[in-house]
Amino acid sequence: MSAGDIGYLLIVLSSITFIFAIILSVWYGEQFIQFSTLWSTIVHLVLMTLGEWSDDYWDIYNNCDDPKMFFFMFVSYCLLVIIVVMNMVLAVVLDSYAQVKEFHLNEESKEKEMKENSEEEWQQYKKKKAKESMMMLMMRVKGSKAKGQGTHGVVMNL
Repeated sequence: MSAGDIGYLLIVLSSITFIFAIILSVWYGEQFIQFSTLWSTIVHLVLMTLGEWSDDYWDIYNNCDDPKMFFFMFVSYCLLVIIVVMNMVLAVVLDSYAQVKEFHLNEESKEKEMKENSEEEWQQYKKKKAKESMMMLMMRVKGSKAKGQGTHGVVMNL
């Protein structure tokens, strides 16, 4: 589920980068080598997104025909990418949290229903859950021994 959301994030992010790359290539491609081709512009934008704000950008700012427009483009790209990425990551995290919360609410309602139905069913349910937990623990122990970790590695994996 989250993989699809991350895929959408990459599509949106690459679209924003491509649009800004076209604009910067058209406006500043003849003046500066960094924006001379579409590919080099995309590379510089990706590097800028990753935090590589070198002195090249200040040189461009000081030597371009319209420094205010370059500053506006630079700041708008940085802010837009930061806002989009943070919102998409937050949406993925909150969606995953909602799914986990819903799962736990369903489990709690099953347990409550079992308690209300009969004491015998509740005891059987508790035994079944205990067996499932023990089986999961045993599988982890076997898996860690097969990897050469020993039994102490199980505590770290929990």
